Formats: sequence, C-alpha cells, structure tokens
Amino acid sequence: MLSHRAVSARWPGVAALLLAVAVYWFALGSDHAATNGDELLYAQITRLTAATGEWLPLQAPVEKHRNTKPPALFWQGMVSTDWAKHWDLWHLRYPSVLYTLALAGMAFLLARKLTGTTAAGVTAALAYLAFFGVYRYGRVFLTSAPETFWLFLPVFLLGMRTQREACLSWSLAAAFGLMTGMALLYKSFA
Repeated sequence: MLSHRAVSARWPGVAALLLAVAVYWFALGSDHAATNGDELLYAQITRLTAATGEWLPLQAPVEKHRNTKPPALFWQGMVSTDWAKHWDLWHLRYPSVLYTLALAGMAFLLARKLTGTTAAGVTAALAYLAFFGVYRYGRVFLTSAPETFWLFLPVFLLGMRTQREACLSWSLAAAFGLMTGMALLYKSFA
C-alpha cells in the first residue's frame, strides 16, 4: 500500500499530465488552433475525394496539388469524418491527437520499464507532449504524429520485450516492416 507521502508526491505529475491532455483537446475544432498553413488544402483534397465515394484517385481543386502526399493522411480524414458526413475541423484533427497521446503513452511505458519508476514515465510523457513541434503539428490535420507513431512503434515493442524474448522472429520482423510501410503511407519525403 502506498504511503500518504508517496500518493501526495504523485499528484503534481498526474495533474500536469491531465492538463497536458486537456490542452491537446482544447479548441481542437477552432479556426484559431495552432496549425500548418497547408491544412486547408489537404482538407479540401480529403473532402473532394470523399465526395467521389472512392479511396483513389485523390481529387483536388487544382490538378497539380492532387498527389502532394501519400494517401493515408487523406484516408484518415475520410474515415474520421465518415466520408465527409461529419465535416468539421474537430473530426479532421482528432486522429492526430489520438496518435500524439498514444506516443506519449508509449514514452511513459518505456521510460517506466527502463527506470522502474512511474515518475520517470510521467516525465517522459510530459517531455514528449511539451515539445513545440509536437504541440503545434500534433493537433492539426496535417501532422507528423501518424508517421512518428508507426516508426516508433517497433522501437517501443522492442524496448518492452523481456530479455528472454530478445530474439527477433520472422513474424515480428515482418510486422515491423508493415509498421514502417504504414509510416510511408503518411509521409511524402519517404
């Protein structure tokens, strides 16, 4: 059983973590949220593609903008808005917040496992959520959160393995390849 002092020492970290999570959800549907300037172009491509009822080809108001990114970002927007039936910025943006919070959760779990302390896990999660690049781009439609998630997931899974499980199987290696492929479906530079 935890002592009163141990419980009291954890409250600031828990409160900071809850505040950070609230900040990521705050004003998510607002036109004034920190955003990337290209967000509305990508939203237009998503909406026009959803209107066709098909996953591909991507549609754009200007033909040269149609193939500016791999399709997963647009597919994510099509799914999160239910094929544009629930069209608003909140529905476009919430998947990025979920990816970001999942990454913070992985940072928490990995730091806690490596150090053996919950405090280190809370610090790792807060450090991840506090970075300006994560906050700014992690709460809009056009974001790096999905590819960061899919690229970090294999590292996280390897870090969470026990020493007995240190050997990498072919099926796990194939799964890591699929995870990397998911990241590539989100990122244009790849």
